[in-house]
Amino acid sequence: MSSKDLSTAVGRLVEVATGDGDDRALRTAVNAVVKAFDPADAKAAKSAITKIGDGARTADGRAAQVLQLTLGALVEAGASPELAWPIVSAGLAELLGAATRFADACLERAKNESGDEGFAMAAMEVASRRPREAAAWREAPSRSLAAVACLTRSLDLRTAARAEKKLLTAAEPLADAIDEVGLLLEALRVLDGDTIRVTEEESGKTFRVVAHEVATNAELLVLLADALAEPLGTPRPDAKAVAAVTGGNAKKTKLAIAYADEVIDGIPADLPAKNGERLVTIQILDKPATLDVQTAFPALSPRVELAGGSKAKPGKAARPPTRSPKRR
Repeated sequence: MSSKDLSTAVGRLVEVATGDGDDRALRTAVNAVVKAFDPADAKAAKSAITKIGDGARTADGRAAQVLQLTLGALVEAGASPELAWPIVSAGLAELLGAATRFADACLERAKNESGDEGFAMAAMEVASRRPREAAAWREAPSRSLAAVACLTRSLDLRTAARAEKKLLTAAEPLADAIDEVGLLLEALRVLDGDTIRVTEEESGKTFRVVAHEVATNAELLVLLADALAEPLGTPRPDAKAVAAVTGGNAKKTKLAIAYADEVIDGIPADLPAKNGERLVTIQILDKPATLDVQTAFPALSPRVELAGGSKAKPGKAARPPTRSPKRR
């Protein structure tokens, strides 16, 4: 495909999206843009993102959602996340704030009702009184997904967004209510160069590791099992499973260690911290346990680096346990 083909496809997409085209026409237009896109043609890619951005700035409703999702799709296909980010992030925190106000109003209206049906009925009533906030609620998922596409492909964007804190603060109240906003919050809280102090419960051995692009505790546990196998004297996890995790895929594997606390379903950013380090306590298992690791973001490459040697607590023998630790 030529840059002319991409330009034509983008123009058609903006026209269909802003002209209230039907679902079939929208799907056809989006597919044409993705098919014509070539990340190797930086000039054409920049022009396409600029043109879609111009359309997104003036669009609303379904048109805005489609154009934002297309921006995310182009970033996933290799377009520069830094180039798309100013468009994707513009007004995003304010939009999430409006969506939160809408959700709060719906909850207040439905306080005597129960379940999703009660909320849905309340939402219909609140939307008639607060159309702009209702529109923000509907647009939050697509805007969040476009933001996730950018953030998971750029350490610089994640670092800058965390430092500003505005988007983090805006996403937190909606994280449990809208799955896509929950993903946005997780992307913002990925560990990027954070130090973790790991203590083996029985022997008291401690290690320091530096975590990069680690989004979930399940990912972290697989990487710890691999990095600490030699100093702990435990079997390594399946190399294919480790490669799957670092490659952003999912894989079942058997691990010889487990967390001593029930944190497996959480994220490393929520682990307790002291003196600037995340704290983790692990147990050596007598029998390896199977873990099904679903990586959160395929665009990331989770990894850990062993940063310090082991140190046993006074009076503790630095040896594997002879008991069978409690499984959690």
